[in-house]
Amino acid sequence: MVEIQKLVDENKSDLNSKLHDFEIELSKKRELFDEEQKGKLVSIEEMDSEIKQKEESILKREQALENEIEIFNAGKKERDMKEKELKKLEKDFKTEEIKLQKKTKQYTEDYQRLLILKEEIDVTKKAVETENLRLISQQDSLKLTEKERAEHIDLKNYYQNYNS
Repeated sequence: MVEIQKLVDENKSDLNSKLHDFEIELSKKRELFDEEQKGKLVSIEEMDSEIKQKEESILKREQALENEIEIFNAGKKERDMKEKELKKLEKDFKTEEIKLQKKTKQYTEDYQRLLILKEEIDVTKKAVETENLRLISQQDSLKLTEKERAEHIDLKNYYQNYNS
């Protein structure tokens, strides 16, 4: 029994020694695990910090892009309004150009008619002048005839008075 007790004590001692070695090894592994976990935690915290910085950067870029989009849209609206105004001006210009072309055509036609009328007036004026000269000539001729008639009547009266 002493031998059994000795064996049991040796086994206990071996077990205690193995348990102690196991606990030391477990403690070292725990410390190593804790250090690895701390390193991973630091790495995760660094990654989390980087992610937050990137999110902030992305948020700022999104805001900047939204501002640029707003500015672009405002510019686009302004360009659209100016384009509409320009199209209206072009339409008005075309309409005015057509009116001017019609007026120019009408003025040209009126001018041509005036030239024809002027020519007709010149022809009529010459005819009137010619007729006027003819009438003046006839009037002079009639004056001579009236003068001759008056002289004839005077002579006739003179002869009648002389004969009576």
